[in-house]
Amino acid sequence: MGAKGPLTGLGVGLGVCALALGMMTYQLVTQTTTLLGGPGCAEGEMTPSGITEQAGVTDLAEDEIPADMLELYRDAAEEWGMDWALLAAVGWQESRHGTDPLSEVENDKEALGPMQFTPPAWVDHGLRWGDKTGEEGKPSLDERLDADTSVWSAAHKLTDQGANTDLEMALVKYYGANTDGYVDTVLEKADEYRDGDFTPAGGGDIVVASVDCPDGTGTPGQAPDYDVGDLSGQTHLEPCPIDNEPFATGPITPLTCAAHRTIVANFRDYLTNSGNCKRDFDDGGEHFHGRACDYMTSPIGVYSSGNDEQKGIRITEFVMNNHAQLGVKYIIWYQSIWHPDRNSCNSGSTAYYANVPNMSYGIWCGMSDRGSVTQNHYDHVHVSFIE
Repeated sequence: MGAKGPLTGLGVGLGVCALALGMMTYQLVTQTTTLLGGPGCAEGEMTPSGITEQAGVTDLAEDEIPADMLELYRDAAEEWGMDWALLAAVGWQESRHGTDPLSEVENDKEALGPMQFTPPAWVDHGLRWGDKTGEEGKPSLDERLDADTSVWSAAHKLTDQGANTDLEMALVKYYGANTDGYVDTVLEKADEYRDGDFTPAGGGDIVVASVDCPDGTGTPGQAPDYDVGDLSGQTHLEPCPIDNEPFATGPITPLTCAAHRTIVANFRDYLTNSGNCKRDFDDGGEHFHGRACDYMTSPIGVYSSGNDEQKGIRITEFVMNNHAQLGVKYIIWYQSIWHPDRNSCNSGSTAYYANVPNMSYGIWCGMSDRGSVTQNHYDHVHVSFIE
């Protein structure tokens, strides 16, 4: 369980003479390498998504945690991309890893089981048990007593509430308040259990894919953790709360929210110019229906160049590489549109690479001049999602 180093590179295939192609490719690769660090990708090399660096286990942890619970904590934390020691520390605080007999009966807050789930929290998070295990069905309230179901659901609850971005707030939300020294106690216990450092997925530089690399290389950071088939067809709009969200989204579809969460998880530090998802007026596009998000790469109305252009390239290639897992309908960037299921452009529209090369799936096509930097998508990446 170790984090692999980033893999970078940017290739250009413009069909011009060999000398010009070589010079342009060299310039672009040099620019990208300077921005991102590291060599270009080589045949066969892959950059996996969702890699976490888990800490080891101290002697105290092995002595204090029953072997079956320790295995549960580590397996669930690995799948959800969170720190196993934190999950175990919550289990210790809540029920002494399921050994406290008081955890077997509901307390005055109706909490029950080794991870002390209340009925409302179980509805929100216990029902996510099958997301990573492949199990079907919805666990009953009585299954809060089951260690497997409870621990895996707690891992979802903690990561969903920001355990990898705002640890203390995630613990406050888990417990319901920071009373009785709950946060400090859990953090101290986690330190006692953890042998080494924990690094969540998605850390470090964003990696750019290249047309010269095998499909799937250069996929950065944290992979989508939802099933598109489960969310597609849900057209109702709902809030999409994200801890430390770079901009307010407004009510959007569940699929758009899940995809937006994934994009923010990977590019939060790059989204310094805000953006938007839901619009209140119907302009004939996807925003009004809550099925699209715009990620600003430069201030509105300012043409993205240099590092700002690279932001757009990084976001765009991540979305292209993960289009099926994200549920992408199309992307607009640099006055061009990319559909994952098209291999030719409409009549009257020219094939166009923008500044992101085509891959073996989908194709970039040029768009007519809409009259401004923003309308031509030179200051933001637009991503629309399927219904």
